[in-house]
Amino acid sequence: MSIAASIRALPERLNQWLLTLRRQWSGPPSPIGSRPGLGLWDAPLRLFVGGRGVSARARRVAAQGCRSVVVSAPVNDLEVEVIVELAAAGVCLVADCGHLDPVGHPVLDEIDRELPSQSIERARRSVCLRRRARPNPKGRITVVLATKRPTRLKTALALIDAQQDVEVDVVLGLHGAGWETQSDVEIAAMTDLPMTLVRIPDSQSLGAVLNAACREATAPIISKWDDDDWYGPMHLADLADALAYSNATIVGKAAEFVYLEASDLTIRRNVRGGERFAQRLAGGTMTMRLDELERLGWWPDVRRHVDACLLDQVAASGGSVYRTHGFGYVLMRRSGKHADHTWSATDEYFVSAAADRWPGLRIDEATV
Repeated sequence: MSIAASIRALPERLNQWLLTLRRQWSGPPSPIGSRPGLGLWDAPLRLFVGGRGVSARARRVAAQGCRSVVVSAPVNDLEVEVIVELAAAGVCLVADCGHLDPVGHPVLDEIDRELPSQSIERARRSVCLRRRARPNPKGRITVVLATKRPTRLKTALALIDAQQDVEVDVVLGLHGAGWETQSDVEIAAMTDLPMTLVRIPDSQSLGAVLNAACREATAPIISKWDDDDWYGPMHLADLADALAYSNATIVGKAAEFVYLEASDLTIRRNVRGGERFAQRLAGGTMTMRLDELERLGWWPDVRRHVDACLLDQVAASGGSVYRTHGFGYVLMRRSGKHADHTWSATDEYFVSAAADRWPGLRIDEATV
């Protein structure tokens, strides 16, 4: 068969492979990566495919539960394309012949022959593959931080300043009387990032604070930030990627990693909740295009549950919500006088759903 004929046959080969996969895993769709009786990474599959519309096909592969694929050295640009798109879709790839030649694409250099035995390490490899599969830079993002707590501002700004592969500016919504003793000049000196300050009285709701801050945004993308959570340096870049490849109205992460201060315990939960369309996101990760927020009518003017209310508006408008992987974000559950959470849940609630747990604050476990 000629090369041209082989290339023309590739899309049909993929369609046949997907049909076989559907027959093997019959029944209603399950969350990505899961199937009753089948572990998330238990069935590596061999795939030699290419062709047009690869992005859609790669997502179909992932959606069928195929989260680990064995690949051979690609022989043409179309096969390189499908490998790159599978990596970008969150599929963990394994080479059947050692390291692949990275000439076709740098992501090929990240594909190893051995599949890590621990699920969290396989998930980390998947994230590394995703990052190599998608081009840089990610563009501009305005981080929107609404806060009542001066004592946490410096740390929050340091985490924003550490973001990589994105151009970032900050809009601070200073909410309430706690900021009266700090001047704009003092606050601006805490970071070298471009920053706009908006002071809002206590009488205004959190939704009103967020709206005032978002109306000062200068970038096409905005990302909500919480002053007490931890964020890794690739947090914004990963969200910008998710917004680009999902075409969702709003993207974010699940609260997969949680630090419980009262118990001095870090847990990992919701381990199969990433790279899928969803109904809920962690509020401190919600990211969207500014024009989409304006189309929705801005943040709801409420004091509590503002994140859930906005997601309800997205659903009501026919929009979509996409949840990327959970690495690079730790939800911090404070205790005692510092426990000011709008999400009322006990430590027992989080621990009962934990797939992994570690003593102390383990930022390293949430880092890729």
